[in-house]
Amino acid sequence: MIPLCRSVLALLGLVGAVSWSAAAERVVVLTSYPEEMFARFEAAFERANPDVNVELVWRMPRDALPYLREKAQGSVDVYWAAAYRNFVTLKGEGAWRRMQVDRNAVPGHAGPFPLADPEGRFEAVEMAGFGFATNPGELARRGLPRPQEWSDVADPRYAGSVLLPVPSKVGFAPNLIDTILQAHGWHDGWSLVARIAANGRLFESGSTSIVDEVGAGRAGIGLTIDFFARSAIANGVPIAFHYPSAGGYSAAHVAILRDAPNPAGAQRFVDFLVSHEGQSLLGAASIRKLPVRPDAYTPEIGTKNPFADPDAPALRYDATLGMWRYALVSALFDRLITQRHEALRDAWSALARAERELAASPVAWVQLDAARRCLEALPVSAEEARDPTFLAIFDARRRDAGADEAARMHEASWSEFFDRQTAEAVGIIADARAAAARQ
Repeated sequence: MIPLCRSVLALLGLVGAVSWSAAAERVVVLTSYPEEMFARFEAAFERANPDVNVELVWRMPRDALPYLREKAQGSVDVYWAAAYRNFVTLKGEGAWRRMQVDRNAVPGHAGPFPLADPEGRFEAVEMAGFGFATNPGELARRGLPRPQEWSDVADPRYAGSVLLPVPSKVGFAPNLIDTILQAHGWHDGWSLVARIAANGRLFESGSTSIVDEVGAGRAGIGLTIDFFARSAIANGVPIAFHYPSAGGYSAAHVAILRDAPNPAGAQRFVDFLVSHEGQSLLGAASIRKLPVRPDAYTPEIGTKNPFADPDAPALRYDATLGMWRYALVSALFDRLITQRHEALRDAWSALARAERELAASPVAWVQLDAARRCLEALPVSAEEARDPTFLAIFDARRRDAGADEAARMHEASWSEFFDRQTAEAVGIIADARAAAARQ
């Protein structure tokens, strides 16, 4: 009888478990986050909400947009991703429900930098900042100080020490480059980016990362986004990370779908993400992102707290402008730098040497100033870089053959422009040397 009783009890227990599972709510979350990170939040949420099961749908940002435009929005409850453009686009299509967020705990902004949609349709869950990953040992070997600002990395003494990501190949790079452009102005910003590029190698996506390269000593400095570096540091990689004063920020967001099958469960999931417990998970060694709750900052999270200095220049970055000129910045970077990196590096190096060697010649300095102006000249004005019509040409090229043709015509003229300006600069430098020799 005892074995039979045990069998009956086991069967009853199984039936009970199946009944509980069937009764549990389901919340479907579409995200592009790696499974390791998502699983950490999923497990913590389900511990705090044992009556809810989270189901993952994984899509990269470019695939998430058409998926969420399907019938019934793919039966998704929550969209959570670092894809600001998708949130703005889908808001315009009426895809989101309005969410409830406690503004006493989650202010929705850090200084002037917005972290929430003003109409409550989407909300930031985390922040990330741009700056320098450095290898202290490699910098010491080369006798170089750690850079503090973007302009430091453009100093010719850092030649051969810098790694710069290519915006058309590395996901975070367009925003990183645009932080420099917004902080220093369109003209001076591109001059600064070109001089930084002249000091080192370009990095495209591949089997390693910028942080890997810096950690291995193959570069002394790498321009990157903070969580890659901070996670590596937490896991023992011998590097450091520094935020320049005008580094800029990027945010990842969450939204509840208009046709969410379980809107109440979706709100519970959002509540958890921005709760103190949820925000504290961002300090894990494999994550290391910045919370959107001021009260979630701890030594484990890190010393950089955007809420502690609301007047910081980095918080003035216009993420919406950056989003709309993402494609323009990538295209112009490729024509100015990627496709002619060696010629650019040689020209700026020649100018730097001439400025050192001809410092005592006033005549040469007039000519060298003219050479610098040639290297700094741009075929796209600051006004065009804010013109919605002009930006739309590059923004629409992937889905519009006419826009792509127009973009290609612009790019061809840019290449000719840069080649002509570089050749002229090199000629002026040679003339300056000749004039100095005759004095």
